[in-house]
Amino acid sequence: MRGVQEYSISSFYVITSVISLLTFHPRIASSQSSDVSGSFSSPSQVGLVQSLQKDIDFVVILTNNGPDNITQSGNDSLFQLTIQLTDADLSNSGTDSLNIIITPSAITGINSGSSLDVSGTLSVSALDKTKCSKVKYLCLTVKPKSNAYNDSTTSNDVTCTAASCLTEPNSVSVTETDEYNINVNWTASAGNPTKYVITYKTGSSSSPITMNVASSASSMYHQVLTPITTGVVYTVTLLAENSDGQSPSVTKNVTIKPKPPTNVIISGRTDVNLTITITMPSDTELTKYIVTGTGFSDTDCPYTSGATTDCTITGLTAGTHYILDVSSFSASVSSNVFVPKPQQYTKPSKPGSITVSSLTTTSLTLTWDAVTGATGYTVEVTPSEGVTVGAVSGSGTSSAIADLKPGVCYTFNVTSKRESDTSDTSSDINQRTMPNKITEVSIATEVTTTTIKLTWTKPSGTLSGYTIKYNSQKESINSADTTTVTLSTGIEAAKAYSIELITNSGEASCSATTNSVTITKNAKPETPIIYNLTTTVLSFHICWDYTSVASENAMVTWKYLGSSQANSNDTDQSSDLPTSTKCQDTPGLTIAGGQYQVTVFIKSGTAQSDSDTDTLILNPEPVTNLVKNTEPTHDTIEIKWVLPSDGEYTGFKAYHNVSNQQSITNSTLTATFNSLTAGTQYTFHVKSYRTVGGKTKESQDTTADLWTKPSQPGALMKTSSRSRSITIKWLNSAGATGYTVTVTPSGGTKGSVSLSGNDHHMIEVTGLTQAVTYTFTVTATGGDSMESIPRQKTFKTEEEAPGPPLDLVVEEYTDNSVTLRWKAPSDPNGVITNYVIKTTYPNQTQIPDIRDTQLTQIVSNLLSGTTYQFCVSAKNSAGQSNFTLACEMVTTKERPAGQVTGLTVTIESPRTAKLTWGYPDTPNGVIGHYVLVIVRLLDNQCVQGHVFNCSDCNMIPINATGGTQTIESETKDCDKVYMVGQQYTNKQQIKDHMVSALQPYTNFKFKVYAVNSKGLGTVTTQEQLTPQDTSSPPLNLSIVEVTATEVEINWTEPAEPNGPIRFYEIRVFKDNVVMPSLNATLLSERIVNLDSCTPYKFEVHAHNDKNRGQPAIVSTTTLVNVPRSAPSNVMSYNTSSTSMRITWDIPVGETCPIDYSVEVFENMDNTNELQLKLTQIEKVTGYNTTTVVIGELKKYWLYVFKVTANTTEGNSNTSLGSPPQRTDQDIPGPVINETIEVCATCYTKFTVKWSPPIFTQLNGIITGYTVKYQRTGGSEKMENTSVTQLIVQNLTPEVEYTVKIVARTIKGSGLEVILKKTLLPGPPITVSQTTLKELVGVTTAVDKKYSQAKLTLTRAIFVNTNGNVRSYTVIVAQNGQGAKSSGKTVQPGKTWAQAIKSDPIPPYQITAGKGEPWFSVSSRRKRAVTGTAITVIIGGDTSCDIDNTGSYCNGPLEDDVTYCIRIRGFTNNGYADTDCILHTTDKDYRPIIGGVLGTFFGLLLIAAIVGGIFMYRRKMGPFRERDIFSDIRNSIRMSKRSKASIIELDPRKVPRKRPISKGTFADHVKYMHKDSDYRFSEEYELIKNIAKVDSPSWDAAEEQCNRAKNRYTNILPFSAPGFFTNRLLLYLTLHSVYLLLTIPVLNCMHQKKVKMTILMLTTCWVTIPDVSSLLLKDPSQLQWKTFGE
Repeated sequence: MRGVQEYSISSFYVITSVISLLTFHPRIASSQSSDVSGSFSSPSQVGLVQSLQKDIDFVVILTNNGPDNITQSGNDSLFQLTIQLTDADLSNSGTDSLNIIITPSAITGINSGSSLDVSGTLSVSALDKTKCSKVKYLCLTVKPKSNAYNDSTTSNDVTCTAASCLTEPNSVSVTETDEYNINVNWTASAGNPTKYVITYKTGSSSSPITMNVASSASSMYHQVLTPITTGVVYTVTLLAENSDGQSPSVTKNVTIKPKPPTNVIISGRTDVNLTITITMPSDTELTKYIVTGTGFSDTDCPYTSGATTDCTITGLTAGTHYILDVSSFSASVSSNVFVPKPQQYTKPSKPGSITVSSLTTTSLTLTWDAVTGATGYTVEVTPSEGVTVGAVSGSGTSSAIADLKPGVCYTFNVTSKRESDTSDTSSDINQRTMPNKITEVSIATEVTTTTIKLTWTKPSGTLSGYTIKYNSQKESINSADTTTVTLSTGIEAAKAYSIELITNSGEASCSATTNSVTITKNAKPETPIIYNLTTTVLSFHICWDYTSVASENAMVTWKYLGSSQANSNDTDQSSDLPTSTKCQDTPGLTIAGGQYQVTVFIKSGTAQSDSDTDTLILNPEPVTNLVKNTEPTHDTIEIKWVLPSDGEYTGFKAYHNVSNQQSITNSTLTATFNSLTAGTQYTFHVKSYRTVGGKTKESQDTTADLWTKPSQPGALMKTSSRSRSITIKWLNSAGATGYTVTVTPSGGTKGSVSLSGNDHHMIEVTGLTQAVTYTFTVTATGGDSMESIPRQKTFKTEEEAPGPPLDLVVEEYTDNSVTLRWKAPSDPNGVITNYVIKTTYPNQTQIPDIRDTQLTQIVSNLLSGTTYQFCVSAKNSAGQSNFTLACEMVTTKERPAGQVTGLTVTIESPRTAKLTWGYPDTPNGVIGHYVLVIVRLLDNQCVQGHVFNCSDCNMIPINATGGTQTIESETKDCDKVYMVGQQYTNKQQIKDHMVSALQPYTNFKFKVYAVNSKGLGTVTTQEQLTPQDTSSPPLNLSIVEVTATEVEINWTEPAEPNGPIRFYEIRVFKDNVVMPSLNATLLSERIVNLDSCTPYKFEVHAHNDKNRGQPAIVSTTTLVNVPRSAPSNVMSYNTSSTSMRITWDIPVGETCPIDYSVEVFENMDNTNELQLKLTQIEKVTGYNTTTVVIGELKKYWLYVFKVTANTTEGNSNTSLGSPPQRTDQDIPGPVINETIEVCATCYTKFTVKWSPPIFTQLNGIITGYTVKYQRTGGSEKMENTSVTQLIVQNLTPEVEYTVKIVARTIKGSGLEVILKKTLLPGPPITVSQTTLKELVGVTTAVDKKYSQAKLTLTRAIFVNTNGNVRSYTVIVAQNGQGAKSSGKTVQPGKTWAQAIKSDPIPPYQITAGKGEPWFSVSSRRKRAVTGTAITVIIGGDTSCDIDNTGSYCNGPLEDDVTYCIRIRGFTNNGYADTDCILHTTDKDYRPIIGGVLGTFFGLLLIAAIVGGIFMYRRKMGPFRERDIFSDIRNSIRMSKRSKASIIELDPRKVPRKRPISKGTFADHVKYMHKDSDYRFSEEYELIKNIAKVDSPSWDAAEEQCNRAKNRYTNILPFSAPGFFTNRLLLYLTLHSVYLLLTIPVLNCMHQKKVKMTILMLTTCWVTIPDVSSLLLKDPSQLQWKTFGE
C-alpha cells in the first residue's frame, strides 16, 4: 500500500526488512534474499509470537532514531511484517507465511529520540512484495495489549535496519520555467534503479508523452520537459525501474501559464470607457483575457474564437490617463502582461452644475464643476455682440464675462477640452443682467415721527418700476417715472428705518433681476428724565429714564457754574452714549467741590429729543496728614491736620468713633478730645464740606488711629526668695496689654524682661547671685507701645550646695594603678569639706568611694590590661555636689596573650576551608586582633595572611613595651595578606571563617595567633590536604595553519593541572554556537570541514579526574574561497528615465566577504524581442549590499541585468538575467524628417509633415504632437494631433510663417524643431456673379453709346485671400466668344487691332496690366467702403491704329453688338477673370436723315399735348394721393419693359440694385442688420450722396425738438414741404404723354413683324426711369432722345 506523502511514516513497508519474530524461516529467506539487506532473529521474541492469536489486540511502539517530525496522515498501512506462525489455530490460512497488517490511526510529529504508541488489530492478508519502506529510521516493538508496556518478559525490541528494496523517487518537484518548459527534479530511489520513467500529458491529450532518464552516480536528478501547448495543466508521473520491476510512482500536476497576447491596441474610447482589441497568442489555450490597472476594477474579457477579441473597460474616470495591464488567462493562471502596455486618456466630461455669481449690470462670473482630465474650457455666450469672455486659465473652472448690457437676458454654455479633445456642450443656462440701480436719493426735511418722504433720480436704462422695502413693509411703484414716495405705515418715533429702493427689470422669457440702494432714517426720540445724580471729587455719575425703541444715542453735556479757574474739561462738554446704558460716569473734571450744570437729551440718527437739566456739587477734596498734636495721656488726645490740596470747601467736621463729634471752621486745624479710656485705641475722622444753595457735599473721611496710655501698675511685693531667684507680683494696670520688669543688682547692670497680656502679674527672676540685693521695676505697656508710669521695690537672694569638681584628668597609670587630679568647683556655695571618688569596671562593678580633701589621688590594686572609669564630686555644709560631668576612662598596661582555644580546620572545597577558634584562656590584656597564617608545606611558603580587625597591621608593627613579636614579622613573607573587617572582644569565638583561593590537591598548615598590645601571642596550628579541582587553561594555545576550510592549533600543558591530566577537549564555536567537540591526547589538533571566511573560536580544556578544566581560547577566521554559487532573484525597478535600481539575493551558502559585478545588457533595437548586448559593468562593494542604482541609461529603454559574486580568489558563475524592464519615460527628443509641403493650388494652407524622433530618442510612448505656428508680427497659434502631419489652413500668402513641432509623452513636450515657410500667392478670387452684378455696372456711354461702354465699380471685386492683387486689365469679346480663365501663367491676349478684324470678335485685352489695382479686399471683412466709384470707358481710345496689331489699344466698340466684358486681376503668381458682364452697344442711326425730321415734328406735338394737359389738370384741382402713386407704379411697370430710356441719371450717383424676392426678403434684412447695421448705414450714405444735388436739406429733422418724431435715427425726412408735390406734377405730365403714345408704338411693333415703314422711323418713344430716380431728380436733368428701333 502506497503512502500519501513521500516523507510520511504511512509509506513505510518493512516487507523488505523482513522481521522474523521466530527463528528465521528458510523458505522466506530464500524467496526474499534478493530484497533483504538484513533480518532480525532475536530469541527473546519467540514467546511473543507463540502468544499471538488471530485477530488479537496488540500494541506497536515506534521509536524514531532519525530526523525530527516524521509525520503520517490518514489511515494508510504503516508497516508490513512478514512472520512465521507455528500456532495450529492459524494453520487454516493454508500457508505458514502470512502478512500481518498494522493499520494505525493518524500519526503526527515523531521527533528524534521519542516514541509513539499505535494501537490496532492484527489481520491476515496476502503478502505484497512490491511494497517497500522509504524511511530508514523507525524501530518497531510489538507487545500484546494485555501486557501493556512494562512487562519485561514480552518486551521484544527490534533492531533498526535500512530498507534496500526499490522505492519511489524522493523529493520530487515539478515546476514551470520562464520559457514555458517543465522542470522535474528528484533524488535517487533506494534499491538500485537502472532508470527513471517520466510520463506527462494534459487532461485533453489522447496519449501521454514518455521520457526515460538513465540512472547515474549522482543522487540529484534534473530533467526539462517541453510542453506542446501553453495555458493548460500537465500531469507528470515519475517512477524508478530496474530488472525486478518498477517502484511506486509519484504524480505531480503543473500548470503552464498561457502566453501573453500578441498585440493589444486601444481601438475606441469615450469619457468613461476604453475599448481594446486583443490579438490572440499562438499555441495557447485560452478561456479569457484579464485587464487590470489603477483606477478601475479588473475586467474579464471572454475569449472568442478568432484572431482578435474586442473588450470594453467601463467605469473609468473622464479625462484620465490609464495604463492597461493585459494578460491571457487559462487553467487558473495568468500570463505575463503584454508590453508595451497600452495607455490612453479618456475623453473629458462635459461640464456640469453651471452657476452664475458676481452678477452686476455689465458682468457676471460663470462657475462650473471641474471635469477630471480637462486641460481647458470654452465658454459660449449668446448674443455675443460686444461681449468679452474672460480667459479660462488652464484647468480653471470659472470665467469672468464682461461688457454685457444691463437688464439683457443671455444664454451661456461651456465645453471642456483636454489638449485636442473636446467634450460635448453643457446644458444652456439663461441669466439676465442686473438693471442700473438708483444712484441719487434724497430725504425731504419734513420727516416726522410718523412719516418719511423720499425723492430720487430715475436711473438710465429700461425699468419696469420700483419696490420700496423698510422693516416688514413693502410698497410697489409700477411706473419708472414716479420718483417720490412718502412712507407712513408702521413709522414709529425715534426708530431707525433701513429703506431699500429696488429697481425692477424682467420678462417671462428670462428670470427677472433687480438692483437696489439702501438708506437709513430715524424719527424724533422722546425726552429723557434724570433720576439719579451722584458725585465724586472730580467726576459725577448720572442716570436717566428713557424707553429705548431703536439704536439711539444719549447726549450728556455739562459746564462749571463757579468762579474758580476752570479748564476745557469743565465747560460745555458732552458725552455721546448708547441709550442702552442709561447711566454714565463722567470723570476728568478739575474743580473739587465745584458746582456744575448737567443736561441730558437723546439723538437718533440726525433726530434729537428735548433735554432734561440739573445742577450738582462735586465732593470736596479730603484733608491730609491727620496726626496727634501732643503726647496723649491716659484720658486725653489732641489731633491736627493739613488743608485740602485743591478745590473749593466751606469748613471741616472732626469726631472719633465713640462720641464727642464737633464742627470746626476752616480757620482751625486742631481738635482736643477729653475723658477718654486708658489704654484704648480711638479712630479720629476729619471731613471737609462744601455748601452751595442749600446743598452740602462732604469729602471722604481722613482717619487716624491713636491710643491713650495705660494706668500705673498697683502695689509690688515678693512672694518667695532663693539663692539664685526671687518671685515677685503686683496689682493690675488699667488698659495694659503687657508689663516690663527690670532687675538691677546693687552696684551692677540692670536687666529686663517683657510679659504679654494684662493677666500676668507674677514673675520668678532667676540667674541671681546668692545673698545679693536687687531693685525690681514694673512698667505697664499698652497699644501702640504706650508705657505707663513705672512702680519700683528692692529684695535679697538666699544660699545652697556646691557645684561639681572641674577638669578631672589621669596623670599616670601602670598595669595595676592609676593617678587622678582635678580642680575645685566654680560655685562652692560655701566651704568644701571633702571629695568623693567613684571607680567602676567596664562591666559597671563599683569600687568603694575614696574620700579626701586633696585635689589628687592614687587608685591601686587594679587588674592589668583592664579598663576602668573614674568620677569625682564635692561636699559642703549644705550638701554634696553632682559628680564630674566628664569622667575619665583608662586601661591598665598589658602582657602577651596565650594560645587560642578550640582551633578546627574544615576543607570545604578544593580551594576553600572553614576555620573556627575561641578566646585565649590567658589574654593578658585586651585581645585586639587575631592573625591567621596559611603555609604551603611543599615549599614552606606562606601563601595567605589574615589579620582580624587590624588596619594596616601588615605595614605598621606593634611594638608596645614587653612585646616579643610583631604582626608584620609573621606576615611579611606571605603571598597575600587579607584584612578581615570584624570586631572581636573578650571571650568571643571566631566561628566559620572562610578561607578561599587555596591551591587544589595541596598540603597546607594553618597557624593562629591572638594579639594584644604586647604583640603576637602563642601560636596554634593544624595541617590539611585540599582535594582535586578542574585544571587551569592549557598554555600557549596558538594557530599553526589556516586554510579556507581547515585550522591547525597546538598548546602546552596547564600551569595548574589540579590533578593528573587524562585528555584534552577541543570545542569549536561558530557565531557563538558550539559545534561537536573533539578529544585529543596530544598537544595539537587539525579541525576540518569549516566554512570559509568565517570567524571561529577554539577552546581547549584539560580533563583530569575532576572534570573539564578551564579553557584556553584562540580565534581566527578561515580564508577566502571562490564563490560556489551565483546571486539569485535578480530584479530591476525603474527609478527615473536614466536610472534603474537593481536588487538580488546573496548567493546561498556563501560566508566570505563578497563584492558584486552587475552586468548591464541593453536591447539593441529597444523592441520586446530581446537582442541584448553588454554595455557596462557596475562594481558593488559589500556582502550585504544587494541593491544598486545604475544611471546614465537610455531613456525608456529595455534592459536586462545579471550579477556575479566576486571575492579576492575569483568570481562566481553569472546569475540568470533579470526580467526585462524599461527605464521610465521622459520628454522625447526632436522629431525628424520635418518638412512643409504645399500643393500646386494651395495658397492659404500647407501641410506640415514629420517623423517621430529617432528610436534612441523616443524616450517613451509618444502620446501626440504639438504644432505651433505664427506669422511675422502675429500671435502664436497651437494645435495638437496624434498623427505625424497637420494641415494648417486660413493662412495669408506672401507672409513668412514660423512653425514649431514638438513630440509629447506623458512626461511632457520634447525639443522643438523650427521650420519657416512663405506661401506663394495664387490667382485672385473673384466675387460671385450675383455680387458682381451688385458691385459692377456697365452702361452706355453718354455721348458714344454705339461705340463705347462705361464700366463702373463701387466696391472690391477681387478678394486678397490668395494674395494681394497687384494689377488689372479688361478683357472684351463678343458674347459667346472665349471663356472665364485663371491660372498662374497667362498667354498674351489679342490686341484690339487683331480682334476687330475677326467676326465674331474674339477676346482681346484693352490695355496692359495696370499697376495699382482697383478695389480688393483681404480675407478680413472691412467695416465700411472707402474711396469713390471707379469708371472705365471701354472703347474710349479713338486713335487706335487698326494695323498696329502688336500693341494693346482700347479701340472703339462695334455698334449694335452684345459684348462679354470681364475684369482680369493679377497677383505676383497668377491671374483670374470675373464672370461675364454683358453689354450691348446702341445702333448708330445717324445716317438716316428722315429720323431727324420725324423727331422734330414729334417733339412739337408732344409739347403741345403736355401743355394742354397741364393746364387742364390745374383747373381740375390736386390729384388724390392714392391715384398718383397708382399711376406711378403702373408707369414703372411699363418702363421696365422698354429697351431704352429717354431720361437718364448720373450712373455714378445711382447704384444698381437687383429686385429682392419676397421669399428671401427676411434673410436680406438680417444680412443688412449684421455688423451693427453697417450695410443700412452704407446704403443710406449712398442715398444722401445722390440726394445732395439740388435737393432740399433735412436740417430740420436733426433739430433736438424733432428727433423724437423721427422713426429712424439715420434716415431723416427732407425739410421743404412742396418738394414732393412738384415731383408729382411732373410725373402726371409724363404719364399723360405716355398714354398718348402707347397706341402708335404698339401699332409700330405690330407692323414690325411684316415690314419696316416710314412711321416706325419717326415714332417717338418715351421711357420713364426708376421711380426712385424721378423722386429725387430735378426735371431739368431729364434727357430727351429720339431714335429708331
